Amino acid sequence: MRGYFEILWLSLFLLVFSITVGVSQPKILQRVPGMPSTEVYDLFTDSKGFLWIAHSMGVSKYDGISFTTYSNPQQSSLKCTGLLEDKYGRIWFNNFTGQIFYIENGRMNLLAAYNGKNEPNFPRIGLFKDMLVATTKRGLFICNINTLKCHYETCKYSPGKGTRSLSVLNDKVIAYGNKSWFVYKPGDGLKAAYFNSRDANLINENAGTLNVRTFKDTAFLFCNPASVVYKLILVNDSLKICSAPQFKYYINTVTVQNNKYWINTVKYSVEKPGNNFIKGYDISSLVVDKQGHTWYGSLQKGLISDLESNNPLKNQCIMPLLKGDIIQCLIKNDSTLLIGTQNGKLISYDPHTNKSSILISLPAKRNGISYLKMLNENNVLVGSTTNTFIFNILKRHVEQTFPYMSIKQADTINQSIVFATSAGLIIRPYKDNPANYEGWKARFCKQFKGLTEVEGDYSNF
Repeated sequence: MRGYFEILWLSLFLLVFSITVGVSQPKILQRVPGMPSTEVYDLFTDSKGFLWIAHSMGVSKYDGISFTTYSNPQQSSLKCTGLLEDKYGRIWFNNFTGQIFYIENGRMNLLAAYNGKNEPNFPRIGLFKDMLVATTKRGLFICNINTLKCHYETCKYSPGKGTRSLSVLNDKVIAYGNKSWFVYKPGDGLKAAYFNSRDANLINENAGTLNVRTFKDTAFLFCNPASVVYKLILVNDSLKICSAPQFKYYINTVTVQNNKYWINTVKYSVEKPGNNFIKGYDISSLVVDKQGHTWYGSLQKGLISDLESNNPLKNQCIMPLLKGDIIQCLIKNDSTLLIGTQNGKLISYDPHTNKSSILISLPAKRNGISYLKMLNENNVLVGSTTNTFIFNILKRHVEQTFPYMSIKQADTINQSIVFATSAGLIIRPYKDNPANYEGWKARFCKQFKGLTEVEGDYSNF
């Protein structure tokens, strides 16, 4: 009897073991703190490695430390989607009330040539060669990204029919709307495409949406409420269905990533090829950054990521310091941190790679770095207990030195630097040039009354 129970126990152990190794554990995700919205519609990583998020409160850029949210006084709604980057580094997107925007040099601009007020639906946008293409009730809207000149393309054989979604292939654009299919190619214009299939009626009876991004030569059309994803190929001007898998729940989006794609439903997301599975997050989009880390956009939880990488105990920033040294101040510079230490080290630290480098080491008599302020993308104001100086990070060179000790705070205004010190407020030109001093003084004093010039130093007030 004892042998029987030992065999039974061993069998149960092997069964449990085989189940454990045969079924992958569900991915655990958590929200990224600081995200301004809990409703994300699109994600994108740009050529510089920044993560862009389109959400219910607008568009934000994430550098791994903080979020920067953009706005424009002309925007008629905040909710955005359709993130793209052109060859000039501009970030394009649209809002849900029919406006198209682009961000360039940190500024959000409206593409006024697209008249969203006259459109029944918000546009779907894509980048095709040197063009931004967008859906419109008139056919297609085309913007040359080199010149920003725009025009409308209308199908001359179907002038009254517009488009509601599109897919960008290597040499053509497929568009769909109002039970009609189109194909666009430069030089040929917008032409009717042929779609002969027994599934045509089912597509027309549902809300069919083409996915902007394609997988190799395959376009995706997802239809709700039927919850079907059609894989389409274009042969000449004829569309053919490769497959049409049906899903149990409403389909949010299809996300294409290089050699794979994800089908995202309200209950789960599944990866193809393969069967990786994410359940319970209502995912709308996902993207992999330059470090290979995956970010997920959720319609309920905002920006989320896997627990393993965001666990503070397993993802600590470890930056070794010399024995006895401590950090006294730090600031953000683009995607890195600048750190000032008690022993006079100015350190650049990249939290993504966990690597650091010493930019400058002050003599021991300076008593360390107590204050840092970015003046522009290359110059940082460094304060110590003996003096203050401007350090050029790119050249690794001290540009300008000031005799002010232990400054409390500093800022720039009207080509001037303002220092808050224990002796009072000090203002001087940004560039130490005696020849331009009198002109600067006249302009500055005209705007700011009650300042007194200090004798002995031509640029102190």
